[in-house]
Amino acid sequence: MCGPGRGCRRARPWLQAGKYFGALVSGLPKRNGWTITEHAGDRSPDRTQRQYLGCAGNVANGINTVHLAYVRQGTGHALIGARQWVPRAQIEDAAKSLLMGLPPELGFRTKGQLAIDLAAGALVGAENLVHFMRPGGVR
Repeated sequence: MCGPGRGCRRARPWLQAGKYFGALVSGLPKRNGWTITEHAGDRSPDRTQRQYLGCAGNVANGINTVHLAYVRQGTGHALIGARQWVPRAQIEDAAKSLLMGLPPELGFRTKGQLAIDLAAGALVGAENLVHFMRPGGVR
């Protein structure tokens, strides 16, 4: 996963997310696609497609993400993974895909498939962690 201190195949999405987050925590009096775009210095908010957003309860401009969290009763929880869901139409339209900066090899994944990918990656990571923590393992 891309992030501070970790290698990234493509830095552009990480930088874009940073600009978006900066706009969200800024003092903007009104936060919507246009004001966030202007604050971030982008040309227009047309990177997003109108789609159903569960948090909004209707169709709106926005980005859907699939999250994976580790939860421990009585202790709390931590977000351990996230993937952005991109609509099939945007992936299959070569011009839109290029404009959005999507990698050419990106294939469409349903939200359920993304969740399975996240869980499988977490299991592999957990196996590596167990080996790391096991007596006689790498330290």
